[in-house]
Amino acid sequence: METSIQYVARTSNLESEKAFSTDIPVDHVEGARRGNTRPDHRPVTVTAIENSDEFKLDVYGFCVVHGSTHLDPDLASINKKAVQNAYWHEIEATLHKNFPRYSRIEAFDLTVRKRDADFPGVLRVYRDKYEQPSAIAHCDWSQQGAITVLEWCFPRNEGFWEDKEFDMLK
Repeated sequence: METSIQYVARTSNLESEKAFSTDIPVDHVEGARRGNTRPDHRPVTVTAIENSDEFKLDVYGFCVVHGSTHLDPDLASINKKAVQNAYWHEIEATLHKNFPRYSRIEAFDLTVRKRDADFPGVLRVYRDKYEQPSAIAHCDWSQQGAITVLEWCFPRNEGFWEDKEFDMLK
């Protein structure tokens, strides 16, 4: 299938600024901007994965994991706190089954995404109840930023993650 993927264009401002975008309104802050990037649409050919066992996390940086949950998507989009503990336990069991080498699995974020009827033609990223899928190819954490993210998610553990081996999975 032929399609396109939106990347971040390599513009001159990114030589001195970190690329950023936010999904929260900033109109009320004088001089604030929601991002400093421009899109770069690239044509790509997408082919179906015929054998998901070929993809290994340690080799390709991703893998396909099969599991099931009893998550009620309608309830999750209106009250994620009501479902997140049970959902995380099911995800943790699936990860332990597929990654027995992991001695510890910690959940630190549950983002409920639901397509707006107008997506992707109209992007309404910020929602009170749920978020839209991202319309741009991106990485949530860099190697350098992973420690900062973990310290933010697990307060009072500053320094704990330094020099430790860990994976951050989505």
